Amino acid sequence: MSKCDKLLEVAITLSEKHGYDKITRDQISAAGGVSTGTVTNTLGTMKQMRRKIIRHATRTGNNVIIAQAIVNREPYASKLSPEARQAALMSVA
Repeated sequence: MSKCDKLLEVAITLSEKHGYDKITRDQISAAGGVSTGTVTNTLGTMKQMRRKIIRHATRTGNNVIIAQAIVNREPYASKLSPEARQAALMSVA
């Protein structure tokens, strides 16, 4: 597993627990055992990191994060089918 994949998995785990829009580089670095600079260099800006988290969630069917993205009106989430959006929201209701 690449460093990027490892840190993305850490970010996803934290996102499921705290919300993808509330996690910080400090949380990711502490949980991943790396510096905050490594998080930034690997995952990019917070906006880029959030986009990666949402894309990963839509590819893998992570309804918890998809529902968060819908509630936060993320453009990427709005591209999902109505059925996928409904399933995500119903899974966390």
